Amino acid sequence: MDVYERVLDLLRPLGITEKYIGAKQLIQAIEIVLKCPGSLHAIQKEIYDVIALQYSVSGGAVERNLRMVSQKAWETDSQYMENLAGYPMAKRPTASQLIEIILHSVQRMQ
Repeated sequence: MDVYERVLDLLRPLGITEKYIGAKQLIQAIEIVLKCPGSLHAIQKEIYDVIALQYSVSGGAVERNLRMVSQKAWETDSQYMENLAGYPMAKRPTASQLIEIILHSVQRMQ
C-alpha cells in the first residue's frame, strides 16, 4: 500500500476524502517529509510553498487547507485524533501538528 492510500485510510474514518483539497495537500506534505525529514523544521518554505506552486496558490492557502482538514477531523472524532497522536490534546492540532501526527501514523503502518 502506498502513502496515498495509507493517509486516506487514516482520514476516511473522520469523513475526510479526496474531495478535500487539503487531504491531497496533506498527502503531498507527508510524501515530502518522508523523502526529507528535515523539512518539518522549515515547514513554510519546504512544504507549504512547494505544494503551493503545484496549485498556483500561496503557502498560506495550503496551510489554511490543512487547518480545515484538522478542524473537520477534530470536530468529527477528537478521540480518534488523540489516539493517532498518542498523547492527550486540549484542542485541534495545528496544520504542522497534523502533518506530524499523520506522518508518524503512516510510519507505524509500515
